[in-house]
Amino acid sequence: MDKTKPLTFSLITPTWNQGPFIAKTLEAILSQAGDFYIDYIIMDGGSKDQTVEEIKKYEKLLQDNCTTIERDGLTYYVAKDKSFKFNRCLGISYRWWSKKDNGQSDAINQGIKLSKGDISAWINSDDYYLEGVLAKVAAVFATYDIDAVVGHTIAVDAEGKELWRQTPEVPSLYSLLYLNVAPQQPAIFYTQELIERVHGVDENLHYVMDIDLWIRFCFAGARFYKMYEFLSVQIYHDASKSSQGDTLLEKFKPEDKQIKTYYRAQLKLLQRVKFRLRTMLRGAIPRPIKDILNKFIAWIRKLI
Repeated sequence: MDKTKPLTFSLITPTWNQGPFIAKTLEAILSQAGDFYIDYIIMDGGSKDQTVEEIKKYEKLLQDNCTTIERDGLTYYVAKDKSFKFNRCLGISYRWWSKKDNGQSDAINQGIKLSKGDISAWINSDDYYLEGVLAKVAAVFATYDIDAVVGHTIAVDAEGKELWRQTPEVPSLYSLLYLNVAPQQPAIFYTQELIERVHGVDENLHYVMDIDLWIRFCFAGARFYKMYEFLSVQIYHDASKSSQGDTLLEKFKPEDKQIKTYYRAQLKLLQRVKFRLRTMLRGAIPRPIKDILNKFIAWIRKLI
């Protein structure tokens, strides 16, 4: 990644029959402002609702209000003037397909193969980024030698009422495999080199492909940076995977158990023993003693 040049974000939106929500996703991406380019890829699985009409509507807005430039083999839309509501960055490549695929993971991987940016992420068609997020993320990647950024997420219902907020720490093998704590998918950005190094998402997974990906990032030695910022919003509605209640748990748990069992077996013996001891002692040691032990360990690490 050449940090002397403006960064390009390759953002992938897998979608299928998300017509009532995708406009929010599209507007949040197209309105991001800053000195960067956006390579936006929408992979629609052959929607039968108004999804494709929504995608075409925003494409026409770009066509009517922008000129075009050629860059890295792609056509980028550049706003004619600053009064245009969208495209307030250096340029946006807007690519989309609507055809049958083999599910969300397959659609994401198809998008990854087409990506030509420096920084990558996928954002589902019922989630969206907050204003100014890409500029903040770009500044972090331009400043630090890192592979991935993780931030905070807000969850809302279909009417926009806030349900909860997540402020995760940097993911680790211990937190992912033993504490079952994982950051929300739309609040993570990573280099294109990293996602290609781990060969994208596992297409055999349909519910925990994001958690599986973070685990493989950790095994690959990814350097994470924690942003103490809210980056994204997840919408929980009747048709979303995350709102399927007991049905979701019935499908989520087997996949989750499968990957946790597999990856725990990949750990070195001493690492497995260490993590199990940490888990056993986690609830047995009073908080004040934990704080003292953590300070002592941090002090020892400085001396080594």
